[in-house]
Amino acid sequence: MHFERYGRTYQLHIRTADDLAQVLGLDDALWMATSAPISGLNCDAEFLALVDLDHNGRIRADEMRTAIAWLLAGLADRSRLAEGTDELALSAIDDSRLASQRLRETAEYILRTIGSASEGSISVAQIEGFREGLDSCPINGDGVITPDAPGDEDTQRFIWDVMSCFEAQEDLTGRAGITQETLDRFLAAAAAHLAWRARTELPPGADVSDLMPLGERTPAAYRALQAVRQKVEGFYARCRVVRFNARAAERIGIGAHEVHQADLSNPAAIDAALARAPLAEPNADGILPLDDSVNPVFRDAVREFRTAAAEPMLGREVPTLSRQEWERVKSTLTPYGDWLAAKEGGEVERLGADRLRECLEGPYARAVRGMLAADREVAERLGQARELKKLLLYHQHLLRLANNFVSFPELYAPARRAMFEMGALVIDGRWFEFAVKVEDRQRHAELARTSGMFVIYAELTRVDEADKMTVAAPVTSGTKGNLCVGKRGIFYDTHGRHYDARVVEVIENPVSFREALVSPFVRLGRFVAGKIEAVSGSAEKQVEAQLGKVTQGVQAGIQEAVQRAPAAGEQAAQESAAAAASRASASRRDLLIGASVSVAALSSAFAFVTSALSDLTPLDVLYGLLIIAVVVCVPTAIVAAFKLRRRDLSALLEGCGWAVNGRMRLDRVQRLQFTRRPTYPVGATGTPRKRWLEALVALLLLALIAAACALVALQAAAAF
Repeated sequence: MHFERYGRTYQLHIRTADDLAQVLGLDDALWMATSAPISGLNCDAEFLALVDLDHNGRIRADEMRTAIAWLLAGLADRSRLAEGTDELALSAIDDSRLASQRLRETAEYILRTIGSASEGSISVAQIEGFREGLDSCPINGDGVITPDAPGDEDTQRFIWDVMSCFEAQEDLTGRAGITQETLDRFLAAAAAHLAWRARTELPPGADVSDLMPLGERTPAAYRALQAVRQKVEGFYARCRVVRFNARAAERIGIGAHEVHQADLSNPAAIDAALARAPLAEPNADGILPLDDSVNPVFRDAVREFRTAAAEPMLGREVPTLSRQEWERVKSTLTPYGDWLAAKEGGEVERLGADRLRECLEGPYARAVRGMLAADREVAERLGQARELKKLLLYHQHLLRLANNFVSFPELYAPARRAMFEMGALVIDGRWFEFAVKVEDRQRHAELARTSGMFVIYAELTRVDEADKMTVAAPVTSGTKGNLCVGKRGIFYDTHGRHYDARVVEVIENPVSFREALVSPFVRLGRFVAGKIEAVSGSAEKQVEAQLGKVTQGVQAGIQEAVQRAPAAGEQAAQESAAAAASRASASRRDLLIGASVSVAALSSAFAFVTSALSDLTPLDVLYGLLIIAVVVCVPTAIVAAFKLRRRDLSALLEGCGWAVNGRMRLDRVQRLQFTRRPTYPVGATGTPRKRWLEALVALLLLALIAAACALVALQAAAAF
């Protein structure tokens, strides 16, 4: 087990299959990450879904171990694992295990099916081609047999008949067909229906039976009985009331309230009233006439009942029907009614008994069962093909995923991009090479503030994509520049697609040592400029106030003179003008006095400063300036050094939902790698010169600080 230092962390070296096997025994606390969201990884989506065993959208350390163990167990030759290829030699599959042996057999079967049996390796593209070819076949492993699957018309008709009785199922291509369950239901319903119908068959040599008291005429008799059953029962109930109370006959008889209240000009209303009226006039004897004296609405139904049921059952002409005779007719037909109510296989009744017998006795069901069995074999092959594809995807991506989960070497390789990098942002004349996808900007910003880094959040948009995406990019070198909310740029993702980018949030922190060192002076300059502006603004307001008073005095005097002129004459006007002139003179005097006081104050301050400086030698002045520089710059430099050293890239990943163990401190190489300003082409003319002046100023400042420190040390030594 070998570790390497990347940045300021020590991470497991994972380059070969043997290194990958070491991950299985590595303590979780030594992993760079123990959990990560799938949405933030630039990798094959199907592969990531396979590693995510519980399908919660995250990959954990235990799921990584399971994936690594499964991959290594399925390979006999692991030498090409580091290549990350989606092609695998058949000889590389370990066929000493039953599961792996099936994978190899499936690979050979796929190669034979697609006409590449001579090849000794298989690829993901070949597996996909095999599956796409099956999708267009009737037997494609989806468990559905469509009518066009069999070659003969009789079997096709059989499938159509099944689909007419039961709900059809769709196959992978959207075509309707039947499944094993549908076939079994149809055959069971057909057998049950035929058995149910067989109960009505008459014994040999017999014309009637208990179930069929009138033989073939029994169904018609039962239908006639059912047509008048409710009305006949209502008639006998009314007869019982009349027998109990004869005066009730008028209220419940044929001339009842419904008929009397009917609109006699409306035939439909009359028919509706008669339909609600009794079958016949109730009587105490309980005798139902079966002639034309019955309710005209039910006259035809009564006549059919008499000829089809009552007279055949009673064996004589039946002009009237007593209650006892009615019960006898009902009881005779009750077995048939019970049989009818217990109907079985009603779903297939529409096909008829003859067609159902043909379906059960013919070879059609057997043919469809054979096709379903073949379809199950294909489904099993497809399942093995999915496992084989899983092996190839693991062979292609798992080692790289480990190098973006267990270790992060790709993050520190300038020529490569880590899986969690989304692309590069070009803005403010610089390239920001490190960017991560942000799902929740507010939550991410809370963690990003703990990183000590200057972070910009950019909203990305494309014309062909409705959804917006947000990325976070750290500024790791140079200065803040013109980066601010609203600044626009362009973003290139890892697939080469470009997006319009707009800065929507900025988290400010020192970007470089130079920026941190000059920040106190920048703040001091802003403070002094603010004070000067405040003082000058105050003086300007005072002058404006004095000028306002002078102007108002002059205007008041002139107004007063104009008003008095008509009344007092020329003398009053002269007096008024003289008074105005006097007031104006007083205002000018006040203004001159105020200005004199201001000049005197400034002169006194200047004289004090000059007097103080005249008592100092040039060396004392230089020494004082150096002391000030030391007091300001040294603490600032120390604080800046600590802040810049504590910058942590892991906080940006944690804001995206990662569980990161190691602190990802930035070194000089990374700082220049993640934020860079491009150089002009070699040999180009008219380009800016190198910034010697800035470098010279920085060197002089450092020299002053060093000299001040030396002077302080010498004086301290002399005093001691």
